[in-house]
Amino acid sequence: MIIFRSRTNMIVAITAACVSLTTSGSAAIYQSWPVGVEREVDNGVYYTLLKVSAGWRVWKLETKNGVECRAVKSVEGRPHPIPIGVGAAFATGTPFLMIYSGGMRLTRFSWTAQHFGKARIQYRAIGEKFWNDGSMSQDDLRHFDGQRVGVSLTSWEYPELLVGYSKEVAVMNFSGLNAAIEAVENCTS
Repeated sequence: MIIFRSRTNMIVAITAACVSLTTSGSAAIYQSWPVGVEREVDNGVYYTLLKVSAGWRVWKLETKNGVECRAVKSVEGRPHPIPIGVGAAFATGTPFLMIYSGGMRLTRFSWTAQHFGKARIQYRAIGEKFWNDGSMSQDDLRHFDGQRVGVSLTSWEYPELLVGYSKEVAVMNFSGLNAAIEAVENCTS
């Protein structure tokens, strides 16, 4: 029998249990998402897992506004990011790299850290002593195909208030990067 000393403690415990059950259950469902299956993750937001290769997952996102494609890969040792219905977002497995294209078929890259928003990105090849500041360009990324690269993402949940500091340092295996870029560029054609 559990005895709660206050109503607030009881509410926090119940909320934590519900979030834990919901998160772990949905994560298990999404982690076992079969290739070729379309699911509605929110009202009018449909995802189809098109391909799994070298740790990359290529997704087709369809809404009433059109079709977009994304390739997503988490750093080593983290779970695969899963699609959620908040816009075109993915959750878990941070930090992760997302390659995406829209109606103009322009391929773009973005890193996602624990807190959404702008993150300070640093990277270095394995064995290098110093970190490179700044975002990786498309040419930088293509150069790393087949390599393991250290990445560091620093962000704030509320940067204006300096609240919610988060720093994630990990190793990204860029194997299969150029094939993932090609899959995204060709997925809506």
